[in-house]
Amino acid sequence: MIAPADEAAAYYASLGPWITAKTAAKYCNISELELLNWTEDSRVLGVKFSDGRYYYQSRQFQNGAPVVGLDRILAVLSQAFKAPETMAGWLAGRAYIGMDVTRWDLLRLGDLELLLDWAQDDADSVTRP
Repeated sequence: MIAPADEAAAYYASLGPWITAKTAAKYCNISELELLNWTEDSRVLGVKFSDGRYYYQSRQFQNGAPVVGLDRILAVLSQAFKAPETMAGWLAGRAYIGMDVTRWDLLRLGDLELLLDWAQDDADSVTRP
C-alpha cells in the first residue's frame, strides 16, 4: 500500500515538470516578488508545495513570459476550481483520449479558443446546480 504522502508526491510529480520561483523569475527576467504578484493576479499558476514554497509548471512559460492566454484560461477555471492544484491537473491532463498531448501543449500551440471552450464546459459542469 502506498502511503498518502507518497501518493500525493507521485501525483504532483505527474503534473510537472516543475520549476522553482527563482528559476521562473529568472526565465521571465523579473524579480521573485513580481512573480508572486503575477501568481496572485492569476497571470501564472503557482502551486504551494509542502515546503511552503511556490513551484510552477514549466510549460506555462514561453519566450520569457507566460504563455499567451494563460490568464484567460485561469480566469475561467477559477469559476469552479478554487485550488491551484486542481487547475494544474486540468492543464496537465490529456487533451485527447489515446494521444500524448496535454492541454498545456495545445495552449502553447495557440489553440486558446478551443481551450477556453473546454475550460468553460468543465467549469459549468462543476458549478451547475
